[in-house]
Amino acid sequence: MLIKLKNYISKNPFLCLLEFITLILILTTGIIFKQPFWRMLPLCISLVIMFLQANVSRYAFLLGAGNSVLYAVSYFSVTLYTSAIYALLISFPLQVITFFSWNKRSKNNVTELKRMSKLNLFILILICLISWGILFLIFSLFNSSYMILDNTVTILGIVSTVLCMLRFSEYTFFQIFCQCVSVIMYCTMLSEMPAQSTYLIYSIYAVICTVISFINMKKNNLKQVK
Repeated sequence: MLIKLKNYISKNPFLCLLEFITLILILTTGIIFKQPFWRMLPLCISLVIMFLQANVSRYAFLLGAGNSVLYAVSYFSVTLYTSAIYALLISFPLQVITFFSWNKRSKNNVTELKRMSKLNLFILILICLISWGILFLIFSLFNSSYMILDNTVTILGIVSTVLCMLRFSEYTFFQIFCQCVSVIMYCTMLSEMPAQSTYLIYSIYAVICTVISFINMKKNNLKQVK
């Protein structure tokens, strides 16, 4: 077991170091700003999930599904209502479905991915804009201070989750954009809730891991072509 762990670390030194540093930063800032443990727990689990996702592992979705419930509770406590609904009612079930979908389409631990046509991509973006407006009208009634950014993160999260479930490689673009908007959102929350620095640190880590995931996905696709 120790030999396998050493070999894995030697093959992924940057990711391992990045995950360790991020964990230390999350725990340190959480203690300094008195972040409740139950709100830091999903972040710690997500470190493992993003590590798996960076390596294009389908097991990231199985672990992520359960973690979505913890996120829903955390989001609701800081008035990120659309993110909470997304985590509980969309991310949780779709990630379970995604795991089995990827599992059926995997060969030698590599999942076969598809690409969207330009027309379908245009239609998808149009649907995103319409959906954003509808969600904004509905959830603005709850008087959230971060409605615009929260709404944007939710829409991008839903799209990336659905595309991932359907095995469209474009899910990584929406996911990267989603994580970047998350970074902005948590930055705006720091003045009122400095404890959200833990979520900001994780979001930065997630952006890096998603970019690595995109690079590894491209490499896997090249292997499939060969």
